[in-house]
Amino acid sequence: AERTGATVSLVTRKGPHGRSANAAEPVARDILERLTSEADVVMTGAADCGSCTAYSVKDVIELEESGLPAVVVTTTRFEPVAATLSANFGMPDTRRLVLPHPLGGTDEATLHEWADAATDRLIGLLTTEDG
Repeated sequence: AERTGATVSLVTRKGPHGRSANAAEPVARDILERLTSEADVVMTGAADCGSCTAYSVKDVIELEESGLPAVVVTTTRFEPVAATLSANFGMPDTRRLVLPHPLGGTDEATLHEWADAATDRLIGLLTTEDG
């Protein structure tokens, strides 16, 4: 947000009525409706384990199909899985922001470094024709 001037709203609980922070479940209908009415773009994830990757990719596709540009955050280890799932779910060209693996267990300072280094890639995914 600092580099782009964007307004950032953080939704960390995507279960029904905001009750669960688990990426290994689908986005709830009420949260999806909130996002599509309030957001201009969505970044979701983290696709850094098997079921988290499947549901994060599925969420991105659902958001895109509702007309909302979306990016799934994944890691080097799970990007091939995210790509395969995207194709299997019918949208092979999902926007994917790939970070080093693992995210879980990585210290906060390193995560901030990775996020700073990925900002230009994220902007490119959301602002270019071919993402």
